[in-house]
Amino acid sequence: MLQFLILIPVLYACGQENTSKSAKIKNDINISNTINNVGLQDSAAIALEKYIDTKYEYVAVNNQRLTIENSLPKGGLTYTDSSNTKYVYAIFWTRIKNETTNPFELSLKVSSEFFELPSSPNNYFKIVFPLEKMTLDKAPLFNYGIADIAATLGGNLYNYGSLHSTIPPNETALFYVITLFKKGVNGTMRAGLSLNNGKLYYRVNDKQIPSGQYNLKDLKLKN
Repeated sequence: MLQFLILIPVLYACGQENTSKSAKIKNDINISNTINNVGLQDSAAIALEKYIDTKYEYVAVNNQRLTIENSLPKGGLTYTDSSNTKYVYAIFWTRIKNETTNPFELSLKVSSEFFELPSSPNNYFKIVFPLEKMTLDKAPLFNYGIADIAATLGGNLYNYGSLHSTIPPNETALFYVITLFKKGVNGTMRAGLSLNNGKLYYRVNDKQIPSGQYNLKDLKLKN
């Protein structure tokens, strides 16, 4: 009987120890998984950064913000339209993150006429907005995932200079932009969307183009 009474605390202590070890192992696994998930998110963010050229952060009241990211170009190849006119194209994308409490409404309107690039006299370009949906998983792909330029542009799967979007609070929108040049551009090629005092602007190298308007008037560029 004495032996039985002595064994009970020992077995009970062993059970507590095993339970404690199991809980610790489970907790360690959860912590490890959390660290791994954060690491994967950080890696994904770092991987995306290499495709981004410009990033603008705009701040509203109560530190609400809206972020615009513009990509580097892909392309630089030629496209020939149905009238046998040859263009050199570059593909870009823009991501807008709305972290305000209001919908962000933008109405992009760019002339369908050709613009002259100031830094490249006698070189003219136009802007088109493909209707194909851009997603971030396409960033590493050739031409950012637009597999057939001829089908996109020749099949009228685009708008020449008009794009309308409403981005709800805490949501993100992405869209493609294609520039069509009559000849190649010497040096770097850059483009991107920005906003100022209710007006949208789209820049192609040193050409700043007024490009419509948006609804949130109190957004200010973060210094």
